[in-house]
Amino acid sequence: MSVSLTVFGLGTSLAVPATPVTDDAAGAVDYRCGIISIEENAGHPLSSDLLEDLLVASSGQQMRVATFDVGLSGENPGELAANLAGGQEARAVQVATAIQRSGADVVLLTGIDADESAVRTFNDEYLKQAQADGRATDYPYRYVGPTNKGVPSGADLDEDKIIGGPADAWGYGQFPGQGSMVLLSKHPIDRDNIQTITDQRWAELPGSRISEAGLGATVAEAMPLMESGLWDIPLTVAGQQIRVIAVQANQDPEETRYAAPRHSDQLTAIGDWLAAEPYIRDDADAAPARSVAYVLLGELGRGVEHNAEVDALLEKIGVAEQGVHDQSNYILADSDLEITRHGRIATPSVDGAVPESDGTVSGAAADLLWSDLKF
Repeated sequence: MSVSLTVFGLGTSLAVPATPVTDDAAGAVDYRCGIISIEENAGHPLSSDLLEDLLVASSGQQMRVATFDVGLSGENPGELAANLAGGQEARAVQVATAIQRSGADVVLLTGIDADESAVRTFNDEYLKQAQADGRATDYPYRYVGPTNKGVPSGADLDEDKIIGGPADAWGYGQFPGQGSMVLLSKHPIDRDNIQTITDQRWAELPGSRISEAGLGATVAEAMPLMESGLWDIPLTVAGQQIRVIAVQANQDPEETRYAAPRHSDQLTAIGDWLAAEPYIRDDADAAPARSVAYVLLGELGRGVEHNAEVDALLEKIGVAEQGVHDQSNYILADSDLEITRHGRIATPSVDGAVPESDGTVSGAAADLLWSDLKF
């Protein structure tokens, strides 16, 4: 049982327990910045032996983090919470099983509606209930923050001559908060010191590429930079504060003219926040807490077309930074933290089906990516 882990730039191949590797495993993107790329065939579930291994506590002060594009969303506000009620929704069961098997202390869920009721139901009726091949767990600390997902722009952003719909929102979505992100934690969240970036206007970013977007002057002046948002969330872990940087930066599926330059500038802003550039401020006009160790969790972009932009971000925060990634999801830790183990847990689609537009909450979930951090 192994998963191929290649440390790009170092020319070293490692192996850790994970799902079997086969010849038809999807190729990983080489970002050439010392970041570990995980390749595996997602069709094989974890063995019970590996589950036992994952749940064994490591020596020293460690925290297991995970990021997971879960594909849980309703077609309308409140629908996700309603469909999760009862603890039997198929995709949610799969997602909960993967989380339970990972044993993660902190999990960033992306592709989930920003709905406090739905998140509470998911924790109480899925995570706290032992799923098959999983163990009951509880995340008493949860954060559902501000997002631009599904927030109407009032403009025809996708140029289909109709104002309204998911592609005309500031971040792709049918209603505010659809397909956003949620943080689950077993460690206390310092809510008084959370920092968020959602209001930053794209045009205000120094050296932005907004001129390439083909937007009218009014829209260009109003458009926020982040399609979802950046959350800087301090956690108290074994008496020490660690910042979780939650990000969700993917081009919208409509591939609008502004998508590529906006995505590139989002990555620039993320790097500038981590590097504590003097100009950057959060929604409350405060600078980042540069003296506190961080781990970045979330999505930075799908596909090889994002290589250059992601390379620039990794170079900005330093090639000595460490992390793991698959085709879209990243875990990046700063130099005060050490990644000691890492892996990926597959969640195959429900009966191989894709989501229908009939109100179902199930979407196409990716795999859970996890890492152990030593501090």
